[in-house]
Amino acid sequence: MGSHLYLLCLVLIVSCAPEVEHRWPDIEKEEQRQTMLEDMDQITAVLSGDTIKLKDGRVIKYHGVQAPQRGEPFFEESRRANLKLLSWGRNRVAVVEESKDSQGRYQCNVYTPSKILPHDKMVCCFVNKELLEYGFVTLKREDPKSEFQEEFEILEDQARNEQRGIWKIQN
Repeated sequence: MGSHLYLLCLVLIVSCAPEVEHRWPDIEKEEQRQTMLEDMDQITAVLSGDTIKLKDGRVIKYHGVQAPQRGEPFFEESRRANLKLLSWGRNRVAVVEESKDSQGRYQCNVYTPSKILPHDKMVCCFVNKELLEYGFVTLKREDPKSEFQEEFEILEDQARNEQRGIWKIQN
């Protein structure tokens, strides 16, 4: 009787538990996993909500988004949000799709590990996307279109409509 009651309680608890939504896709391919683990870059400075400096001297500007500049409203909040996201990965990042802008900065999509699962499976936070979704940056429309352009437009519209982050002060 006791084991049946335990099993019934366990079933009830599991069925009533909130559904967990994973925010970031798992990196599926072994090559991608290994490359990301081996090629993680060390961050030496978070310069703004969309710009970091790496240990090797490269300055990385997040592709497709624009953060407030120093002296503009919401600059510090945006920079702190970026710092917090990057701290999840112990200030390590993987940069993807590198190209240089007119100021010599590398335009990149930036990922930081949020956790390592068994069998070296890594869950990553797509930093550009996360900052945009919560309104800490806006869509930079002058950038060449990326594979994420449509998704970024939707996320910015949602952040604006829900007055998240920077959209609180712009409306």
